[in-house]
Amino acid sequence: MNMKEKALIINTSYAKAYKNAKVRTAIPSLPPLTIAALAASLEREEIETRVLDLNIEKDQEKAVNETITEFEPTHVSISFTTNSFNDMNTICKEARAIDKNIFLIGGGTHASYYPKETLQQSLLDVAVTGEGDISFPRIVKGHALNEIDGIAFR
Repeated sequence: MNMKEKALIINTSYAKAYKNAKVRTAIPSLPPLTIAALAASLEREEIETRVLDLNIEKDQEKAVNETITEFEPTHVSISFTTNSFNDMNTICKEARAIDKNIFLIGGGTHASYYPKETLQQSLLDVAVTGEGDISFPRIVKGHALNEIDGIAFR
């Protein structure tokens, strides 16, 4: 049986990652436009998509577990910074505990600057470098990873 591709985009919490930082007054209170652009690029390809913004979730672990369990995505993309790297790893572990075959994709500033190290230190299958609005739909659609520009993979 060929399962239809479904993508979940998770935005890690800036508030959690930067709560003790001096820059906390600069924490955005709206979801980043890049998350909306990623979702739009997937929907253009008729890929069923959901976005989970952990900035607005009180119980982040519960939100991740419930969303993955209910939505049953084939692919989970996690947007993260260096300060939220550990949160990304926790999300990866939670996702794999629910579905060991789930395909994990990481993006954001940390993955863009340190793709090799990101893959070595996480459960991610792919690290997207730069904007993912072209590469992400191709990954989800099952294109050969070595033919997709702007990514690093295992």
